[in-house]
Amino acid sequence: MDALGWTKTRWPWQQCLLGLLLQLFLALCFFSYLRVSQDTPLWSARSGADAAEALDAAPKGSSGTVSCQGAPCPTPPGSSPASTVVNVSAKTELVAWVVSNWREDSARVRYYHLLKAHVQVDVYGRSHKPLPEKAMAQQLSRYKFYLAFENSLHPDYITEKLWRNALEAWAVPVVLGPSRSDYEQFLPPDAFIHVHDFQSTEELGRYLQALDKDHARYLSYFRWRETLRPRLFSWALMFCKACRQLQ
Repeated sequence: MDALGWTKTRWPWQQCLLGLLLQLFLALCFFSYLRVSQDTPLWSARSGADAAEALDAAPKGSSGTVSCQGAPCPTPPGSSPASTVVNVSAKTELVAWVVSNWREDSARVRYYHLLKAHVQVDVYGRSHKPLPEKAMAQQLSRYKFYLAFENSLHPDYITEKLWRNALEAWAVPVVLGPSRSDYEQFLPPDAFIHVHDFQSTEELGRYLQALDKDHARYLSYFRWRETLRPRLFSWALMFCKACRQLQ
């Protein structure tokens, strides 16, 4: 058989192989989604390899717009408890918020305007206080609380505002976004403060000021770090992102 004929014979197999690889990739994406969208919270304590597998998974993303960043995973043995690693005396400021997409008609900006009447909030970003990206974690670590307010309020929509801006800076997240039950799929219930837990911004402001004066109650929001730690990367997350791009 000549070279041209050999090429023609092989080409259908190459197409078939590419098709199989694509199907395998989509299957991996699908099973990754199933794994991270289970009803059991990703932070639940389990033993052995099952715990590591469940806690290393990325948050679910049931819609095409979700941008989830990670979930807690087990703390390495020998890590210090929260009370010894959270330097409360170094947290000299109360509430911070980093925002680049400022829209006065958005729900988060409207809520901020109501909240700032009851508690001091330092706002960073475009048209506000400058904050270089390299200095962000260090600057935010001076604050006890961080407003992890999402720009869109949809089920499962949780972005880096919670994971990178709040948890990496060891600030307690005050969240505005999906329901508390959605957040509790990715974090222990005592790891964050949800605005829906309060009847008004005045009540929330009083609560934050009370925590500011009560170190023991404030440190209770870090107890989960004695056994868990945030994880910002997993292959499941990469598969979720790939699926989202293909939609």
